[in-house]
Amino acid sequence: MGVFNALKNGFSVAAKNLKLWGVLVVINVILFILAIISMVAIMGPAMVNPANAANPPQPTTSQIVGMIIVVIIGFLIQLFINAGVVGSVRDAVKAGAVKLGDFFKYANKYFVRFVLFSLLMLAVVIVFGIIAALIIGLISALAKSAAAVAAIIGIILGIVGLIILVILGLYGSLVPVIIVSEEKNVGGSISNAAKFLGKKFWATLGLALLYWIMFLLLAFVNYISNLGGVVAVSIASQIVVSLLNIFLSLAFIGSFMKYYLAGAGVAEKVS
Repeated sequence: MGVFNALKNGFSVAAKNLKLWGVLVVINVILFILAIISMVAIMGPAMVNPANAANPPQPTTSQIVGMIIVVIIGFLIQLFINAGVVGSVRDAVKAGAVKLGDFFKYANKYFVRFVLFSLLMLAVVIVFGIIAALIIGLISALAKSAAAVAAIIGIILGIVGLIILVILGLYGSLVPVIIVSEEKNVGGSISNAAKFLGKKFWATLGLALLYWIMFLLLAFVNYISNLGGVVAVSIASQIVVSLLNIFLSLAFIGSFMKYYLAGAGVAEKVS
């Protein structure tokens, strides 16, 4: 399957399963409301008052800890939802229809594997961050005595960082699909993703780039709409962009599901 066929098929999957899109919209609205309530409960009304935006009160240690806990819980909830989404999209791709009643069954079934994979990705980012911090320290030490060498090291570090982010992005796109479509554990899914990328790296990168550009364009549109300072326009833009982001996320998963199944020769059968 070609990249543009995968793109087309992904949008087709999303368009034919608007009920799933509607469920995700409702879930995201509920999570947004809960996040606001949690923030007000932990930080206090003064912290979220727009009048204090220019000079917000300093949070206490307990408030910071509370917000960290809320962020972690939110992260886990999002992974739980993502597991349900990928499982549902798997049904849409393989069986032609989504069973909304199975959403939470899939979320529960694949949640632990999604968490383990996300923690592994986070560990890679942290390790690279530590190494980068050490190298930046070396660059700072060299900057005065060997500015040219420091600049070269900085450029190389930036390129390596970009390559790592791209590779993590590709694995982040493929591994959840493989976990669900082939019922693999995290290690087996990463191994299959590596084999798949070994054969179709550039084409897979092309598909990912098309979606990344679309996500960036939506973010840019939202940013532009906020520049005018018109509250109504800003709110309307955020709502529209959020709705489109959810639809685009479904298309993204659908495209990678279709693309992987075709490229890896996985049987078109729901397990």
